[in-house]
Amino acid sequence: MAALPLGVLLVVWIGRRIAAGRSAPASAPALDTTAQAPAAPSSLPALAMLASSIRTPHGLAASELAQAIGAGKARAALDPELVDEEGYPVFSARADAAVEDEIKDDIHTWRVGAALEDPQWTPEQWRGVGLGWAVAKELLLPAGGHPQLPAPPDGPAATPPLLRIHAGLTPDWTEAQRATLDAWLATLAVRAGWPAQQVRVDSLPVPVSRTLVQLAAQSGMQSEPVFSMVLAFGSRIGEDQVEQLAMNGALFTSANQQGLVPGEAAAGLLLGDGVQAALFNPGAPRLQLTSAARSAEEAGRRKPDTALLSRLAAALL
Repeated sequence: MAALPLGVLLVVWIGRRIAAGRSAPASAPALDTTAQAPAAPSSLPALAMLASSIRTPHGLAASELAQAIGAGKARAALDPELVDEEGYPVFSARADAAVEDEIKDDIHTWRVGAALEDPQWTPEQWRGVGLGWAVAKELLLPAGGHPQLPAPPDGPAATPPLLRIHAGLTPDWTEAQRATLDAWLATLAVRAGWPAQQVRVDSLPVPVSRTLVQLAAQSGMQSEPVFSMVLAFGSRIGEDQVEQLAMNGALFTSANQQGLVPGEAAAGLLLGDGVQAALFNPGAPRLQLTSAARSAEEAGRRKPDTALLSRLAAALL
């Protein structure tokens, strides 16, 4: 399937739900099973996972996706709109509700009111934004329930932490397109009740794994509060993407079984440090990060804790 910036987000928390889902009764309600996983060693900085959200072709919730994977139904299908250079339908992993007209209308009305120029998003970018919008909106609901928001009417005004929204984008986004996206995501946060002066948005073409490592390090240093949304979304469902894959010989066809299938999805996490977790959700599961050396040269500079990596991998699986 075409690479989307979802790997870390999906593996971190869907993987555990898949394992738990295999043993849970089919009629049981979706529960947060991450708390049942073995606790990671306390020597690593931790991030509390306060909420999560996904939009995929095979599920709009982690439990739905886990069920589809467990039943072997998370497969690509012939796309109803896309064809290859010979006119034959191509396989794709298309999300049914990637973009709604009301989203386009909402963004257009907001952009005109804010006197912003048209960012000229491509059809694929619009589809990705539609998926990202659904995830962001779902995460902003619990974020708006932060105990310091709003200020209590009979007490001193409490300043909520800075809400940082990080969006990992593909490299094809221009600076102007990212700037419009940043402003729109900030507007969504303000609509959800967050003070405008307490919102910061960064959408950069960097892996979400790097963002998670940076947030974990910040949480460990406790220099400033960590209360963040990390989003990853994208789409390769479009004629231009199919043509590009075909020109590069990378499109999945009957003659190219090792090719890529155009896909789309979105995922997001609402994260906080220990202090924010105690205020917001004391029972939130913890995410801890570590890594091994990537080369012999790097291994000479630092000694990776391979036993720790093994324990974390076992707990995840």
